[in-house]
Amino acid sequence: MRLAVAPNPTVVSACPAQLAGPSPRPSVIKEGTYVVLDFGQTKPGQANTTEIACVKNKGRVKVGKKWLDLGPLLGAPFGSAFTISTRGDLERETEVVVSRPADVVQQTAKNNAKLVDDGTAQTLGADDIAALKAEGKGAALVEALAAGSKSFASKTEFSQAKYLKKKAQKYMQRVVARRPTVRTVAECLFSQDPRKVCGIRVEALSLGLAQAGVAAGARVLVVDGAGGLLTGAVMDRLGGTGEVTACVVTRRSGALEHVKAFNHPHQSYCSLRSVMLGDLIAVHRRLARERAEGSAQEAGDPGPRKVGEKAIVRITESECERRLSQGFTSVIVAAPSLNAAELATRVLPMARPGTPFAFFNTSAQELGECLVRATGDRLATCMGLSETWFREHQVLPLRTHPHMTHSGTGGFVLHGQTVEAEAGPAPTAGAKRAREEPGGGGDGDGDGEAQAKKAKASE
Repeated sequence: MRLAVAPNPTVVSACPAQLAGPSPRPSVIKEGTYVVLDFGQTKPGQANTTEIACVKNKGRVKVGKKWLDLGPLLGAPFGSAFTISTRGDLERETEVVVSRPADVVQQTAKNNAKLVDDGTAQTLGADDIAALKAEGKGAALVEALAAGSKSFASKTEFSQAKYLKKKAQKYMQRVVARRPTVRTVAECLFSQDPRKVCGIRVEALSLGLAQAGVAAGARVLVVDGAGGLLTGAVMDRLGGTGEVTACVVTRRSGALEHVKAFNHPHQSYCSLRSVMLGDLIAVHRRLARERAEGSAQEAGDPGPRKVGEKAIVRITESECERRLSQGFTSVIVAAPSLNAAELATRVLPMARPGTPFAFFNTSAQELGECLVRATGDRLATCMGLSETWFREHQVLPLRTHPHMTHSGTGGFVLHGQTVEAEAGPAPTAGAKRAREEPGGGGDGDGDGEAQAKKAKASE
């Protein structure tokens, strides 16, 4: 087995948008821009409620039982905060309130030992609260509730801050329009339904990208069964350079729908090509057969190809042959619906020797079988199986502690490096056992020892 380091990627022709250099991403929200709407904790003890939405002048998004008009977000910079009125209107906050830890930790002599929650501490009645809610002034309602509470002044500073936060979550809902990044998009999709992103949590995604060697200028093969999350993260790392070949494992529409949520510039789409995994495997087998027969011809560079505005283009057969002939310099796979061991035997030979790779899966056993299969077939070396552990912490003055609830696992990552294929077939498991048994592997010492035992037994 020989480990060969992949040479520098071959220079390929780029589209005019790539030659012009990277264009900065928009700093303000425009028509057709995607944003991650962060509504904070809608219920105490739960994770933040987030939603990915495309901002349009007359666009609307449903949050809970309310429909929100996204028109007020146009022209606002990313990170702007908006207050949701009781009528469902978005009003941009002009004042930024910064909490000072020194104001909170001033005195701790008070305690809540004598507080009794018997329902008589609040002087505001139900009619008064309903009238304030009808006016749509959430901040005024929270202040009135704090002023009307008989026990608010006797509470500790920590309890007062917790009381105000709880009432603000109920009556003064806010939303922050965050910029879509790999972290914000991955966290949003994972919190909605981990199964749609193959159970990939944000820290497992970052580990896989690092182990697969995804960097600027790489030629990356992506087998994406996570709805485009993996492809969008790879494009973000490449920054408009290199090549991305995104293999989809199903013919249903929307297999790469989450790619557009990253707001990638136009030049990032110039080198992105999508292809069905079965079609890519068929072309690779045909090229390998022609290479063995000596009739293979080197695929030429098709030259720059015009790409529509932020469109995912299907790969042509000539371009597919060129990319397979050059070989990929990075492989990253997330397809739990397929057998990992069988997939590795078909995907890893497409890469150049010494190419780093990473496989995501929610099953450690399946990745373990893939590790054994790839090692036995001499496809890879330096392999390892990793699992990340992630837990959020509350960081506040005198109240820093880990959260009580968190997701159990973010999936497992199998990583390693491909090796150069040796001439001749790999030894089978039966041949390996025959060599290990005494006298069964053609070893002269073993044969002589067995004959000596037979002669002694005959005497």
